[in-house]
Amino acid sequence: MVMRSWSSWPLRWKFLAGFVLIVLVSVVGTVEVAERLLESTLQKRIVEEFQGIARTQRAALEQNLWHELESLSIGAEEETLVFEAIDHSARYADPTLRAYMIQQEELLWKTQPTSGLRRRVLQGPAAEKLRALRGRLSGHLHLLLTDAHGVLIAATEPTRAYRFDQEPWWQAAWNQGRGAPYISTLLFDEDLQTSVVYLAVPVYRRDTHQAVGVLRSAYGAFQIFGILSQFRTGQTGRALLIDRDGTVLMDPMGLLHRDQRVTDLAPILGGGARPEGDLLTSEWLIAYSRVGMGIGYRLPSLEERGWILAVLQREDEAMAPVAHLGRQALLWTLALG
Repeated sequence: MVMRSWSSWPLRWKFLAGFVLIVLVSVVGTVEVAERLLESTLQKRIVEEFQGIARTQRAALEQNLWHELESLSIGAEEETLVFEAIDHSARYADPTLRAYMIQQEELLWKTQPTSGLRRRVLQGPAAEKLRALRGRLSGHLHLLLTDAHGVLIAATEPTRAYRFDQEPWWQAAWNQGRGAPYISTLLFDEDLQTSVVYLAVPVYRRDTHQAVGVLRSAYGAFQIFGILSQFRTGQTGRALLIDRDGTVLMDPMGLLHRDQRVTDLAPILGGGARPEGDLLTSEWLIAYSRVGMGIGYRLPSLEERGWILAVLQREDEAMAPVAHLGRQALLWTLALG
């Protein structure tokens, strides 16, 4: 078979070959542009869905905490608790004797484990009501009741301290006598030897709606752990609770230890950061939502915690559909080429 050189081709053949080449280049270019657009659209959709998951998980956590606070507030309306708070506060009506009386009782509490004071606090009518209330709640490990001076009235189990007026949870829930619901950050409770969140609500006098005491619960951190554990996607997708500097507070899968930092997030979680956002790095797809933003008007103390609900997944797993689309486009390009 004799092969002709390009120069010897008839003119119409040259025009036809050029036309075919132009068509092929156009088709390949169109496929390439379409691939880029589809990849961009698909990637954007995956990120948006991830952001929606973070928002949903954050809302579930907020709903749980608010529900527990509301249940505690309903318990604080119990007649026996209100009466005991009013009666106990009246014992220290004389400010000149108040400090001395509390000091003596505190000494007795710490040094005499079989004293009448201990029996009253742990076995009196208010203590029985607290144990009954705890039985109706879920995840509340310990309840205690204080009067208007932060002095212990009743508790479900013994506490090391007898007065709590200097504690942040008490001052916030007392709120200078006006009362306000409060939630603490994650803490290690020395009495219970476990991690908890303190939930505190005011006890109001019914006729004047004036705060007369504070009811506090040690709410088990395992309850929050359970909420985070409900989310799983793929092999690496999970929900985390982190601090505003990216420090891990809770990771149900245990792949990141507490106090380890999600370093990619730290720069964008600082002051003035958006309450929600996402980040795609070479390793992770991350979406985050600030806990408390959904109920901050009802519970400012939750938003002040600076907790971030983050969902993350390995980049290669999260973006696998995009990579698959790219491979298909490559095959089409090769076939057309």
